[in-house]
Amino acid sequence: MQSKPTTEQILNDLAREVKESFLPTVSDPTQKVNFEMMEQLLRACAKRSAHEIAWMKTEADEIEKLTIEILESQNQPQLSETLEKYQTQKNESLHLVDQVENYNLAGKLLEELIVTVFDIENKNFSTRLNELIRLRGDHENELINDFYFPGRS
Repeated sequence: MQSKPTTEQILNDLAREVKESFLPTVSDPTQKVNFEMMEQLLRACAKRSAHEIAWMKTEADEIEKLTIEILESQNQPQLSETLEKYQTQKNESLHLVDQVENYNLAGKLLEELIVTVFDIENKNFSTRLNELIRLRGDHENELINDFYFPGRS
């Protein structure tokens, strides 16, 4: 028994229970696949619950940081306007719904950042932008890495 369970631990315990207690008792192939999918979904939700806010905040902070650096060396009115909108509308709350909205705003800033970096053709900024995009991909891959299709070989 855990004295201070996190959401991640609770979901992983549920997934383990499905795998160890329910799956062995199921003989119907369709139901077996359903329980395997449930177990996978619980594990994915566990991982996501443990890291989602941190991942979104890290990415948003890096997008903002790169935008500021570009604006210090380049006059880019549209990018500046999008940054100002992001900075005035973002919320410092750690509630998931607020962080999701911040992430959405940062995504709009990233879109403008991509257009700007493409237009100014600066190798350093292009490299940094690619690193940001890779970071987003790494977080997505971490969530889907262990995914498989139950019932399929």
